[in-house]
Amino acid sequence: MKDETKMAIVAAACMMGLAIVFKNVLHIKDTLLVGQIALVPMYLAAGYWAAKGGASNKLWMGVIVLITLAYIALYAF
Repeated sequence: MKDETKMAIVAAACMMGLAIVFKNVLHIKDTLLVGQIALVPMYLAAGYWAAKGGASNKLWMGVIVLITLAYIALYAF
């Protein structure tokens, strides 16, 4: 499987997981779920910085997971 495909799967899984956690675990209102769109530029910026710095795709995927977990933690506490 190509690295680009793996990266897309990780990003999609993080977005889906975020929606599931917000809706079913944290019981956050629907209007806040629209705020997930703000993560897309952060994902793209992380990918750009990783590519510019010569970092591996695994690092980019790790950063995406960390951004997602930080976003969940922000609203959980």
